[in-house]
Amino acid sequence: MSFMNNYYVYIGTGDVNEGRVSGKVVFSFDDKGLFIKFNEINKGYNYKKIKRFTVKKKIIDKYVKGSAYAKFAAYMVAINKDQKDVGRRIATSQRLAESGRDKIEQVETSIVEFYAGSDFYSIILNESDYPDIRKNLNLACNNPKSFFNKSLENYGTFSTLKKGSKFWWKYWLSVWGAIIVMGSIEPSLASIILILSVIYPLRQKIKASSKSESIIESFKKSKEYNKALKNF
Repeated sequence: MSFMNNYYVYIGTGDVNEGRVSGKVVFSFDDKGLFIKFNEINKGYNYKKIKRFTVKKKIIDKYVKGSAYAKFAAYMVAINKDQKDVGRRIATSQRLAESGRDKIEQVETSIVEFYAGSDFYSIILNESDYPDIRKNLNLACNNPKSFFNKSLENYGTFSTLKKGSKFWWKYWLSVWGAIIVMGSIEPSLASIILILSVIYPLRQKIKASSKSESIIESFKKSKEYNKALKNF
């Protein structure tokens, strides 16, 4: 299998603010460039099919759902007959009801705007989980060759060579199980198991990094690499 069949960069996610469809949006980059996928319809657009792509900060109206707890507390205060001061009871209930009310607030957020044909889309970016999403999107769309080469330098973050999270969950559960069992029999054995268990993931990381570097160096000398650059 060629390197380009494995090449895929996950840039981040966003939520549709304006557009023909709603829901979650996934931004990625492959051998054809930036791809914007709308999960709700399981379809998307390659960067060559979009125009007037911009990434910017913007003040927007954001719907903020009120606290369900505050609504419930307001109701309980209002019906609390044990509180003799009716005026205080009403005031407390109103304050709680206000904090529980749904609101529209103006907030500054990062958004992506573009046209796909005659359709306009505005997408709110998820920066809390992907702090570099604005920078990466700007580079991926406006200078795909540069983004491609930059991503190759960090191939380990999306390489299919590394083991998945499911493997490591099973690995560490097995390790801790062995430590508990051996610790009850012979405490010194538990210490040895812990030391050896830490060495293995470090060795795997070094091995994957070394193999990735070898793959990238070979790839940059190939016709496939030059062909990929021409695609961008």
